[in-house]
Order: sequence, then C-alpha cells, then structure tokens
Amino acid sequence: MRKLMGLLACLLMTGCQSSARFESRNVKIPYACVCAAERVDATRIYQAIQREDRAAVLGMLARRKAMRLEKGVTVRSIGSVDGLTMIRVESGANIGERCWIPDRIVK
Repeated sequence: MRKLMGLLACLLMTGCQSSARFESRNVKIPYACVCAAERVDATRIYQAIQREDRAAVLGMLARRKAMRLEKGVTVRSIGSVDGLTMIRVESGANIGERCWIPDRIVK
C-alpha cells in the first residue's frame, strides 16, 4: 500500500511513469552529486556539467534550481522517467527535499 501511495503521489505531482521493474528503495549516494528541483532542470544541469559549464551549474545552485548532495547521503527513489529518478532525501542537510538525479546514481 505504501509503494502504491508513493507512486500515485509521483504520478500526480510530476507525470512520471513507472516501469514494472521500478522498486522504491533507500540507497546511499556513492559520490557527491547535484540534484535538480524539477525534471526539466535536471536535463539542463547535467548538460551543463557535460559541457563543463561551471557558471551554469553554480547559477542553478544559487537560484535553488538544484542542490548538492554529499557522498553517503541516504535517498529514497520514488519514480523514474526518461533516465532520471525522483528521490526524497532521507539524511543530511537537505533531508525531506525531493529532486531529480540520473538513474545510474541510484542503481
């Protein structure tokens, strides 16, 4: 029931789609990373990182379009769409926040 409610909340808030393989679970972030507030911001910030556009990344962090997650922070995956996973931060400075990171970080 809890999984169903989490998935329903994700669908209502973001329009994310779950695959049959998706499983909500707690994981520790394996390295420091950036987590975007909105799915569209996740695409932008990870493109900026690939281009090594430091000013764009710092600007998004300053405008709270994204936050930094430290290595070892526990997160709970909520839903996944288009290679991005919505997570809820379960420990650390950003506890309780929801944001988007690439699927590969939480696998």
